[in-house]
Amino acid sequence: MVAHLRRACALGLDLLRWRRLARGESAADNRARYVFAASFCCYYLIGQIIHEFDGHAAWNYFFNADPPRVTSDLTQAHRAAVSVNTSAAHPFVVVLLNPIGAGLARMLGGANLLAALLMSHAGAALANVCIYRLLRELAVRVEVALGATIVHACATPQLVFGSIPETASFASLGIALSLWLTVRTQGVVRPALAHVFAYGMNGALLPHALLAAPVLWAGREPFRRWSWRCVAFWACTALAVALLFALQRRHYPGINLFAERGYLAYEGYVGPGTWPALRHRAERLLPHLFWFCVVAPVPLLTDAPDLISTFMWEQKQRIASYRGPGAVAVSLWTVLLLGACANLRPWGALPPAHRSFVVLTAGWYVGVCALFSVFGDDLLLYSFLWTSHLVVFVALGVERAADRVARDGSRGIPRRWRCAGRLLLLVLVANQLDFVRRLVGHYLGPQT
Repeated sequence: MVAHLRRACALGLDLLRWRRLARGESAADNRARYVFAASFCCYYLIGQIIHEFDGHAAWNYFFNADPPRVTSDLTQAHRAAVSVNTSAAHPFVVVLLNPIGAGLARMLGGANLLAALLMSHAGAALANVCIYRLLRELAVRVEVALGATIVHACATPQLVFGSIPETASFASLGIALSLWLTVRTQGVVRPALAHVFAYGMNGALLPHALLAAPVLWAGREPFRRWSWRCVAFWACTALAVALLFALQRRHYPGINLFAERGYLAYEGYVGPGTWPALRHRAERLLPHLFWFCVVAPVPLLTDAPDLISTFMWEQKQRIASYRGPGAVAVSLWTVLLLGACANLRPWGALPPAHRSFVVLTAGWYVGVCALFSVFGDDLLLYSFLWTSHLVVFVALGVERAADRVARDGSRGIPRRWRCAGRLLLLVLVANQLDFVRRLVGHYLGPQT
């Protein structure tokens, strides 16, 4: 046990010191450092701009978020009552993050909001680093991995959740970290701990915590060995959950994962299961699954929203759309998405690790569609659950296409492909910043 804790600490130090963790790669590659620094600074600046119009108030207009509750959970849960929503939706956020948040707030002289903001910025930025590490571990070339990481860093949920106190930034980190360690590590302890962390950040990630690792390991070793590995993984996961549950009950007695009232609070978010309701829901879910989660549409910004934050995307029978840089960005993104699907053939020619990830992404999307066809009032609030899978899937498709071109005699990625990739990144960044500008201007305008 001590050896495993020592290895976990060494892993964290390696990540913070920007060492190359992927096997066989040079330690001189500092791209992960630049990804973290640029992401953190971007999220910090946006967070400070949002603070100018008190955007971190309760139930603000950013994805129906509740920053005061999250700030309290991160920095004051050891001495204040914890929200009933935390117990059911975020099982181990308090026990895993409150010691860090409370210590950081004390170091900052009691600045609880600043401590929560810094933690959210760092969580989202580390998620981007893990995406880069994951892609490199999957043998994706540097140009494609770095481009996909920039897309992930600029994706709508990352851009917003990384800029406000929100547990979604840590859930995104849990997803990316668990996927990376599962692909990289031969053992079961580190992946199990990473998946428990992901589940602890958001209860909806329970299927991910139980099934993602077995799916990614499938087909890469003999069935008997794979079976025993899965059993060991589930045993480690169950042990970690039990230990965290006991630790949380001891030091935070107000939190009960099995409290019925915590789940009853979400009953009002379950919609009817009739066919008209499901069809109406599907029309709104589809854009979120493939486009809104990466390229932000032009927000509707009505003055009297029916629901707190859906006024940006779906309001009064209207659905947000694209224009300007967003139209160009979403067109290029759609081409990449369709190309990634087309490059799945022939299936047998894909590397085993790529096949496993494609199967995982397909299964995850089936589960997401089933859940959010009847649950949730604000779909973009949950889009962080599938954004990482989608970006990595598209990156694998681009890598596959690049391999085909290389086998045809070309050297490296063709110049026109590089230009198209740079154009996508340029217009994506421009569109996302324009989204932030529109949103901030909507609230700062009346005050200036």
